[in-house]
Amino acid sequence: SDELAHVFGFLPPKDIMRARLNKKMREAAKKTDVPMSNFGVDSAREYRGMAAMSTALPNLQQISLHYFNEDNDGQEHKYSDGE
Repeated sequence: SDELAHVFGFLPPKDIMRARLNKKMREAAKKTDVPMSNFGVDSAREYRGMAAMSTALPNLQQISLHYFNEDNDGQEHKYSDGE
């Protein structure tokens, strides 16, 4: 799995997420030092995906958060403060 983690190190984060097909690949993804990439979050859908990526790829180097106030379908998205 160390070899697989090394191979994953050459892929962008979204491709690593798609390649996690079985337990061996998921474990290798967790060991991967994900290279710097232009991964930005600018929608509610991508924000939810970011939560999954941060768990699946704990060595993710950088995520850029951008301003957004509409969901992908053009609807305003209401955010909860946890209450």
